[in-house]
Amino acid sequence: MWSRLRRWLTECFTNAPDRFHIQRGQPVATVWGTPWLLKVVTWHNITKADGSPGSFRSFILLWVIRWYWGNTKCDGTQTRVLWASKGLPPSVTDPDAEYVMNTVCSEGWSFRLSLKPAHNETWDSMGSI
Repeated sequence: MWSRLRRWLTECFTNAPDRFHIQRGQPVATVWGTPWLLKVVTWHNITKADGSPGSFRSFILLWVIRWYWGNTKCDGTQTRVLWASKGLPPSVTDPDAEYVMNTVCSEGWSFRLSLKPAHNETWDSMGSI
């Protein structure tokens, strides 16, 4: 775990500036647990800008404590802007559709308390489960 943290901090503070990139294919969620106790959502089919596999996990503990951690996150707003610029509808079902991925370090983690019920896992709301 500490080596991952050290690698993430190194990427954040020594590598290229914050960036977005486009990947083909929709991010896919694997869910473990239940929202009222512990729910872990691991995202697959996400890539970093260099083409290597990305990572992103969301967690809910006791329904109100929520956090996420990762190095690549899908940006739903930017993806819909990209689709609109190509004349595509706001909901695309093509498996080879393009998605805007965010590798901005400040978007790579979050911690929050929320009394709102958790919603289903969707690619355009990876951190807001």
